This record gives sequence, C-alpha cells and structure tokens, in this order.
Amino acid sequence: MDLSPSRAPGVVTGDTKASLLPSEEVGPWVQASCRSLLTWSIQYATKTPHMRPPWSCGEAKALEPAPLLYSVLHDEFVDDHGSALLLLSSALLLLAAINPVVAMPAPAPGRHLGCPRVFDGSGQEFAHAWHLGDIHFDDDEHFTPPTSDTGISLLKVAVHEIGHVLGLPHTYRMGSIMQPNYIPQKPAFELDWSDRKAIQRLYGSCEGSFDTAFDWIRKERNQYGEVMVRFSTYFFRNSWYWLYENRNNRTRYGDPLPILTGWHGIPARKIDAFVHIWTWRRDERYFFKGNQYWRYDSDKDQAHTDEEGRSYPKLISEGFPGIPSPLDTAFYDRRQQLIYFFKVSFVFAFDVNRNQVLNSYPKKITEVFPAIRPHNHPFRNIDSAYYSYAHGSIFFFKGNAYWKVVNDKDKQQNSWLPSNGVFPKRSISEKWFDVCDVHTSTLDM
Repeated sequence: MDLSPSRAPGVVTGDTKASLLPSEEVGPWVQASCRSLLTWSIQYATKTPHMRPPWSCGEAKALEPAPLLYSVLHDEFVDDHGSALLLLSSALLLLAAINPVVAMPAPAPGRHLGCPRVFDGSGQEFAHAWHLGDIHFDDDEHFTPPTSDTGISLLKVAVHEIGHVLGLPHTYRMGSIMQPNYIPQKPAFELDWSDRKAIQRLYGSCEGSFDTAFDWIRKERNQYGEVMVRFSTYFFRNSWYWLYENRNNRTRYGDPLPILTGWHGIPARKIDAFVHIWTWRRDERYFFKGNQYWRYDSDKDQAHTDEEGRSYPKLISEGFPGIPSPLDTAFYDRRQQLIYFFKVSFVFAFDVNRNQVLNSYPKKITEVFPAIRPHNHPFRNIDSAYYSYAHGSIFFFKGNAYWKVVNDKDKQQNSWLPSNGVFPKRSISEKWFDVCDVHTSTLDM
C-alpha cells in the first residue's frame, strides 16, 4: 500500500537535526599511571573473572551483558560535585543509549588507593581505565564542562575511558573518540557511526517492542514564504518516547524522555495507537488507549479542547462508531481516506468522510494484507502499524520484528507482488538504530 504525499497539502521533506554537545581543546588522552583525586568506579555483575574489562591499552574484550554500576568516589578536582556527576553520567548515557547494557548508579566505598603508578602532572596523561573497571582522572588537569572554551573536556575524556572499560581499543581512525590522542573536534560531540557499531559488535543491538510509532507532520514557511511540510518520527514504549532522526538514522541524543513531560494531556504510558487524519479540509491527530481517545492540539501542544470548552478524552464508540476497544493499533491511509483499526486478527476499515466502517469489514488481517511468503506474517495482536514518510511504506511491528507492506514502487518493480502484500519479517534494530532503554536513574540526572 502506497501513501505517497502527492495528494497532501504540501511536500514532506524530512525531519530536522537535533542539537548536539559542543567539544573542547587539544591534548593527549591517558594511558599508564595515576595520582588522582577522582575515581569513577564502573562495576559489572560478571559471572566469570575472564570477562572483566581490559586495561586501557589492552585487547578489546566484551563484558558479559549485565547491569553496569557506576559511582563517583571523590571529586576534589572540580568545583561543583553536581556538575562532575552530571558530566560523568552524560558520558555514560552516550554509550548506554546505543547498547543493551543497562547502566545505573550504585554506592561504592573507598578512595583512589592502590594505584601502582603516578600521573606525570599537567599536560600529559589525563586519565586511565583500571582493569577492574575503575577510571582515574588526573587532578592536575583543568577539566571543564562541554560549554567551556578552555581546559580539557571531562565529558570527552570520560567517554573515551568508558569505551576502554567496555572493551574498545585505541584506533587512529579520524572522528573516533577512541583515538589515543585528545584531538579537538567540531562544535558537536557525540559517538560517530563506527564507534557505535564497534560497541554493538561486542554487545549486540538494542531490541524491544513498541506500543506505537508514527510520523508527526508540521507545516513551516521557508525563506521564500512557501509552506513546507516536514515530519518527525516518534517511537513510544511504556512511559517513554524517542524522536528518531531519519537523516542520521538514529535516535536523538538524550532520548528517551517521559511521555508525561513531552505530550500534555494524554495518558502517560502504554498508548495503543496514533492516527493523523490529513485531508484538504481536515488536519486532526488522535491518540487511543483503552476505550477512549484524545485529539491533540499541535499548536498548543496539549490535548484538544473544542469550541464549547469540552476537553478530551472521549469514548471510541462515540467518535468512531463500529470500532471495538481496546485496540491493538491503527494507521491512516491518506490515499483512500480510510483509517485501518486492528484488533486481534481482524482489521476494520473506517471511512473518515462518512464516519462509519465500510460494509465489507471487519476482515482477517491476512485477507487485506496477505503474506508474500507463506506463514511469514504477524497474523494477530500487532503492536504498531506505522506509515513512514522516510521510507514511503507501511510497517507492522510485533515484538522485535517488523513486516513491510508492498507499496506502489514495489509493484512497479515486481508486478507479481500482491497488493498490500506483507514482505517477510526483519529485525527492527536492522532498520531503526539505537532505540535503547536507558536506566531511569541516569535519565533523571
């Protein structure tokens, strides 16, 4: 099924790039010795001794996936304890946001004791990672936050050292945070693609199901005053949401965020479905949960209130007669001006102009969306049905897998494909990268 934007009131051009963290100064990284007043302890609940982290310059070796615990033991080399903890937590978040190892703070007794060698003063080694997971920072260095124009970025040094703890060796590849020398970068600092993939080769990609996924359409005027239609992609899981940067093929740095703080007036967790009714006359967005639905006001960024002052939610049975509840998922077909509602193994086609279910429905999902390969189909209880403007296709999500629905372009290239046919399943993490859960204690820092 193809939902090309040719009939839409504008042209969909893509999402906007999120802001990134600034970077800092020049200097060597770290390597050998230590006399530090700050120790950052990273502990793994490993089951076997040989799975412990390597020394900074040692061979890369993956840790056994388990909860990762961290704590700041001392911080006299910085003026603000809270700022130091925030920067170190931010460094961990950069890595936790791309791999399935869950990170959380934990108390750790003691100080920086037992280190066999001393640092060599300002301007040489900055820090190193100890073989049991401790990271030592030289207090003779002038460590600063990412917003500073002087000093050494604590964030960048910490990310580099955590990379060693996780098993990454040094590399001389340009752009990598794992280069042995501290090199100034562009005014935006984050892990590059190769560093991300290197970590995921050790630990695997993030997996997980979604409650709903959708593209949020917005209208903007360009420099010539022309109306442009842009979109942002969102994934909802439990009480959290991610914005997906399609142009960068990954989630926005800092996500996930709580639904409660980003979407006002709708349920704070477990959203069943999202629908955007978009015609020449209508531009309406709806969230569904249980037996109720909420219209969302994009301009006010909150649940809609009608002209008579009545606010949402309302009953699905009243606003969408003939549609059962609770729903599994739904999506809007702009070409046909139909909403497809899914429940268990059935699909309901709802005419938004007549406000009624089509006479021939409900039907089996497999009848409307047949499998291209026999028995390779979600069949029932679909988590999310999602039309992607970035890919020009409908996707069904269930568990960790997705099924792509045949669109007009697919039919032109292969005429034998059935209309609305469902391609064999693939892993969600192969197409949408780094949609990772991050421990709430880290997110709250």
